[in-house]
Amino acid sequence: CGTGALLYPFAMKMYAFLLDEHNGVLENANKDIEYFIYNNLYGVDIQREPIKILEYALKDFLMSIGRNVLHQNPFRLFHGNAITDADLFGERITCKFDIVLGNPPYLGEKGNKEVFENMKASEFGRKYYEGKMDLFYYFIYRGNDVLKKNGILTYITTNYFITADGGKKLRAYIRKEMKIRDLINFNNISVFPSVKSHNMIYTLTRKKEGMDLTHVRSYIGSGKLDGEHHLNDVTRFNEYSIPHPQIYRDDGQIKIFEHAAYYHLIEKILHQSKNKIGDVAMVKQGIVSGCDKVTA
Repeated sequence: CGTGALLYPFAMKMYAFLLDEHNGVLENANKDIEYFIYNNLYGVDIQREPIKILEYALKDFLMSIGRNVLHQNPFRLFHGNAITDADLFGERITCKFDIVLGNPPYLGEKGNKEVFENMKASEFGRKYYEGKMDLFYYFIYRGNDVLKKNGILTYITTNYFITADGGKKLRAYIRKEMKIRDLINFNNISVFPSVKSHNMIYTLTRKKEGMDLTHVRSYIGSGKLDGEHHLNDVTRFNEYSIPHPQIYRDDGQIKIFEHAAYYHLIEKILHQSKNKIGDVAMVKQGIVSGCDKVTA
């Protein structure tokens, strides 16, 4: 949820859609977007301040289109832990959603042992824990829990989980329970200038039938991303679709290449190879230091 970096633009896109549906008749569109914001737009944050900021932004928008916000029920914005609070919405997670959007926190287990011990204190946390995982993995599991049958989940997170050893359990879960509909991989480009991470936007769906393709956009541009117009700039991406099963390697890792032709090339190499490195050697992470901080 945060301050609404995802929810507020989504509400604005919904308003544009309603304007189009009502052929530009403002009164009808304004009435519908008011109902949508108060009844269908849910948000959760572990901090109260971001929720207040989003509330002010939504009220400001509603007042700008002439709606009365003084005597309305509260927005469906909740303060709490989206992972461990089972009755967060006052409906004991029986509430199901068509769409789940999120930019969950990125936090590795290393150096944050206490956070993960607290998570494992809950039944949900114990069920999905795996060594060397990231905190945002829990948000994928929880997001799928609250999706409707044909619902979709779209997150922006780091992209390490698609191949990391600490993501095996998560990848197996996604492969079994969901399908990958869309992937936007930014490779080595930092989406958030203040955070050193490699990011990816992905859309997962619970719908198991009738979706045989995964759509991939791989960033090939140079320099930093600069707003939504760069996301829509086709010259900065290679875009292709492949059969969904081909997105997974035999070992369960999710593979993303810059060009669709690389899938066939890699398969050809593997088919003609007599041995793999793993057949003749044990491949491990290597030396891991016990202390990464220098103190005086």
